Order: sequence, then C-alpha cells, then structure tokens
Amino acid sequence: MKKNLIFLALITVFFISCTGFFDLRNEEEIKDIGKTDGSEPVTSTSVYFNNLYNIFPVDIFSAHTRQVKVYRGQGQPDLINQPLPPDFQSGPIYWLPTRPNEDFFFYLTFYLPVCTLPLVEFNPLEPFDPDKHYYHTRTCAEAASIRIPFIPLGYGLDYVSSSIPHGTSTEIKIHNLMNSTITDNTILMDDVFIIIENNFASSVSLLRGSILFQTENLGGFSLNSGQKGLYKISSAATSAGYIIRSTTDHNLPSDITSLEKGYVYIIEVQAGLGTLKFIDSFPLTLGRYR
Repeated sequence: MKKNLIFLALITVFFISCTGFFDLRNEEEIKDIGKTDGSEPVTSTSVYFNNLYNIFPVDIFSAHTRQVKVYRGQGQPDLINQPLPPDFQSGPIYWLPTRPNEDFFFYLTFYLPVCTLPLVEFNPLEPFDPDKHYYHTRTCAEAASIRIPFIPLGYGLDYVSSSIPHGTSTEIKIHNLMNSTITDNTILMDDVFIIIENNFASSVSLLRGSILFQTENLGGFSLNSGQKGLYKISSAATSAGYIIRSTTDHNLPSDITSLEKGYVYIIEVQAGLGTLKFIDSFPLTLGRYR
C-alpha cells in the first residue's frame, strides 16, 4: 500500500512540473501563427474595393459561379446586401493572404440603370459641359429603380485579380466600363428586356401562352400597383403572343412591332382603365451613359 502511495505521489509531481503547458496564471497568449520571421504578429490581412472610377453599381463574388458575395455592405448599415455603389470605396474586409506569385480572382456583376428620359438635355448653342454631363449620368446610376445585371464576358472585365500580401490592406480596383475596350455602340447583351410600370389599381403579369414570366428585380410573378417589373425574355422571341394581364388581357402596344436583341422596352399600365402605353425603347449600350 505504501509503495502505491509513493508511486502516485511521484506521478503527481511529474505532471505538476510540466504545467507550463497549461499556464495556471492565465499568462499564455494566442500568437498570430501567420507571421513568417519570428517577430511579433503583424496587422490583419484585408482587401478593400475601389469603385471611385466607375459609374455603375457592382456586385463582387469570390467564385465564377457568383453564389457568394464578398462585399455585402460591411460597416455600412444603409448598404447591407446592396451592390458596391458608384463613386464609393468599401471599408477593409478581412481576407486570407495569397501565396507568393499567386493572385486571387474576384468576379464582377455590374448593374446598368434604366432611365426613361435622356440623361442630359443639351442646348446646342451652349458649350459642352463635361461636369454637368457627368453629374447627370451619376445621378441616373444612383437613383434608377431598375438596374439590369451585366457580366462583361469576353472583354476581360468580368473579374479583377490581385495578389494579397500577408499583413497588408490591398486595394482591389473595379474596372471603369466607360473607359474600356467596349465601344459605345456595342449591344451589351443578347436578351430582350421588358419593363412594366404598373399604375393600375390591380396587379398585372406578363405571359405568353401558358408561360408566366417572373420579374428579375422583384422575384414574383405578379406586379402590384405602383411597382416596376423587369422581365428578361429570349432574344429569339417576337412580339406576337405576349400578353399583359390585369383584369383583362392586353397585347403589347402596337408601337412594338418586334423585339430586338439587346433592347429595352418600357410599357406603362395606366391608371383608370388599365390600358397600355408605350413609353420608350432603346438599345442597351454604354453610349447611352455618355
């Protein structure tokens, strides 16, 4: 029995001698295991997104599938889950550093505002004022309630890449689409877009045959009174057979004789009787924002 007690005492003394591992005085601290030179921990690694030179809102994703947003309005309560606005720079977002000589790719979706009126009414007798023109263009981009998502594939503008060194805050500069290889007259997309402004008392919907179209901006199939809905349809479609349904069915306005690839068509469902009024149509090009 005495031998057993002596053995237990020796074991206890051995473990107590090793308790520097446990730090009984709460003096152990967590070190930054990312440091590479044995010095004290360096500052956190982060990125920030610079959209100061671009006039369009932009969503930023961590993969080409565009499922997970990197920028979600962090630190800006009024921008939660909104795209990064034009003329804006995000705060720092913590990020893992890249390996030496490697870049991380961020994938971009731009949003083109739809303005039903000319951006600027120029007087030909007055000299061109670029500041005034720029102001009106930016105001449209910020205030438009309808924005069409645009991924500029084929131009090298659908992503931006950068190395992200450890312990630094790295600037990720968003492309300026207005100063890119895309010409002013280039049709930006193959799809056709129809915007319906519902000023009628009842809800409305867009359909062709038995196919009911879902709004791109609101997510539902019905457009309530006072709402504007963005619909995307195939570029191969013709204007025949499309119905705007409220309390009665209406064909598209007679002003729309065809649905052209890359064009936007704006239709109002009027108050009162719910009749249709053609508002505007135009090709979706960067030249519209000059």
